[in-house]
Amino acid sequence: MITRIFPLIAIGLSLIFTSVSGQGVITELKKLSETNDLKRGSISFYAHDIATSKPVVNYNGAKLLIPASNQKLLTTAAALSILGPDFTFKTYLEYDGHINDKGVLDGSLYIRGEGDPTFGSSRFASSEAWGEVLNKICKVIADAGIKKINGGIIGDASWLEYNAIPDYWIWTDIGNYYGAGAYGLNVNENTYKLFLKPGKVVGDSVEILRTEPVMSSLQFINSIKTAAEGTGDNCYIYGAPFSSIRTVSGTIPRGGTFSVKGSMPDPAFFVASEVREALLKRNIEVLQPARAVYSFFGKSIPQKKVLYTFSSPPLKAIIRETNVNSINLYAEALLKTVGKKLFNEGTNVAGVKALKEFWTSKGIDPAALVLADGSGLSTFSWVSAEAFSQALLLMSREKWYEDFYASLPVAGVSGTLKKVGKGSKLENNMRAKSGSMKRVLCYSGYIKNPDTGKEYAFSIMVNNFECSAAVLLLKLEKLFLLLQAGQFN
Repeated sequence: MITRIFPLIAIGLSLIFTSVSGQGVITELKKLSETNDLKRGSISFYAHDIATSKPVVNYNGAKLLIPASNQKLLTTAAALSILGPDFTFKTYLEYDGHINDKGVLDGSLYIRGEGDPTFGSSRFASSEAWGEVLNKICKVIADAGIKKINGGIIGDASWLEYNAIPDYWIWTDIGNYYGAGAYGLNVNENTYKLFLKPGKVVGDSVEILRTEPVMSSLQFINSIKTAAEGTGDNCYIYGAPFSSIRTVSGTIPRGGTFSVKGSMPDPAFFVASEVREALLKRNIEVLQPARAVYSFFGKSIPQKKVLYTFSSPPLKAIIRETNVNSINLYAEALLKTVGKKLFNEGTNVAGVKALKEFWTSKGIDPAALVLADGSGLSTFSWVSAEAFSQALLLMSREKWYEDFYASLPVAGVSGTLKKVGKGSKLENNMRAKSGSMKRVLCYSGYIKNPDTGKEYAFSIMVNNFECSAAVLLLKLEKLFLLLQAGQFN
């Protein structure tokens, strides 16, 4: 079962591997493979010298393993190449029919998305949160002289496929924020916050307080219990797309108000409903209800006029957030967008096809890429460490390499690598994407030796280990230091 993807924290990290002389990566990998932690598991390590393009480490490098969020490297790198670093997503405010001289729109208003995963997100300095976007939509409508709408407000998500969730994502994930699917129209990263009040005694029931933004259509079946202080977020939300029923279970710690994040069941309908309510509050009549459309297949597409166009931050900024903060929604939106670009089909299937064709055209063995999604949340994706290292080497030769390199977390500094290599030579000299699930831990990226100037592309993948992720990470850090020192055997 997949757990939520989390930043790995090495408890009490104070690296003792300041001297690695007399050891080598292969020797240490063999020792690690023989420990109880990996007696039932698999470990694979592959590395290239970037200057020479030659492999320097190959330990089970061709073995196919679950990559978890390392998959985002393949998706973001391909998107940079196919779409370009300055590509932006568009979302349109449109109407059909006509506006008469009394300010009556004899038609409907549309908010039409083209897959922008950042629409209504406050994550970027250049973007606007949903509340700000909503106010802007209302202002644009008022400035257009519209006082009444005879039609309705329509959230148009037809740009991408109706089925937003990739096949083989599991039930435990899809109701939670990290399991939000990519729709044609997205908003607020397709998430909401659920605020909870724990009981006074361990074992007490937990009270549901509210959601932000308000999700009035959702019904929660609540079995959450109160746990001891310091136990953290062990609460899960279960629910399917387009369903108003949510089951919440697990525990939250005793103390003050606590919040968890869930995935919206129908982002396009949420947008349309919010716009309609906001217009009514501003005394702009809307005669018909809000609704969402996901396909115009078999129907004539109404001719529409654009009132306003929203643009996303540039792709290079989006992939930085995708990789540094491991945002599954962004990766899935990029996957479907490259499918739309190359095959005019905004689906998971087309995106996976585009991804495989891109990397095989670069010389990577297609048998080394068994892909099910763009983010790595699926356990039906299987990739080799050799393929990851080769892809990273290939990216180092591309003209947009600086944008890709800047998108990776920095050891000891940022993102999911903030606690990795802290206080060692790895700090500021290793950039990599982590990937973690239950019994899965992977790192792929670049390591520089600040003394020699040598740089390596690498990938290490571990599946089915039996120790904690924090304990395993300490052992992997030793391997990173050996690679950095050029001690391979």
